[in-house]
Amino acid sequence: MKTYNLTRILLVVVAFVFFACSETEEPESIYVYFKEKSSSVVESHPDEIRIPVKVFATSDMVDDLTMNYALEGNEKGIVSDKSNGILIFESGYAAYTSYITLGVNDNATGDGDVDVVISLSSTANVTLGIGEGANNTNGTFTLTVLDDDIACLAELWTGDVNCTDNVWPSWSPSYCIGEKVGDDCQRLNLTFDFWAMSSLETFLELELGPIDPDTKQGNVTLLNDYNAVGGGYDVTFHAGPAGTYNGNTFELNLELQFSGYDIGGDGIYRFTVKK
Repeated sequence: MKTYNLTRILLVVVAFVFFACSETEEPESIYVYFKEKSSSVVESHPDEIRIPVKVFATSDMVDDLTMNYALEGNEKGIVSDKSNGILIFESGYAAYTSYITLGVNDNATGDGDVDVVISLSSTANVTLGIGEGANNTNGTFTLTVLDDDIACLAELWTGDVNCTDNVWPSWSPSYCIGEKVGDDCQRLNLTFDFWAMSSLETFLELELGPIDPDTKQGNVTLLNDYNAVGGGYDVTFHAGPAGTYNGNTFELNLELQFSGYDIGGDGIYRFTVKK
């Protein structure tokens, strides 16, 4: 009888230890990644910039997770690190968001935009980014600090830019490219796939009006109609007043006369364009 009781007690103890250990084991997989790949900000931005970094684990984390990050780039001093290179993700959660906080300085010694790359590191067993091998993304983040000295207006929106559809944001273009026309800093051509449809590639010939020296703002004009036909749609952006630009935020706020599809409201198609 005593042997039986002793065996039963040992089984209970073993079971208790097993379940206790199970409850305190760290998740099998932990992923840490940036919510976005990149963003931009104008130099001397008055407010601090908060860059979200997310963690996802296969179960609740038992201990706090501490991550380090580093700022890279020849002119990384244009930002000041308010988080001191450390991120902490609290325990008790399988998903959590922490933030890198940066201040933005004035690039007084140089001209042009500056890229600052942020890379993550950790001694813990975590996966940086999302996906495996060549498919791994969002393991680093690029912050582009835009020069606030406006030498050539059109160059504020040349190259790859972000075009947000303010009528139907989920249908925003999948690509948007700005091109200065020759040496004319008041002329900008914008090419994008309207409603993210390759059959509706759109080409807008824009003229940027004189800049107000006090507000750093001005008007935008669409010089020619553009008719986009494809995918069963036949729509037109009409020449004429086309919104405004803001040299403080480096945004094109396009307000285009539009026909061919009922978008409701005042019939003006609105986009926000920025790097």
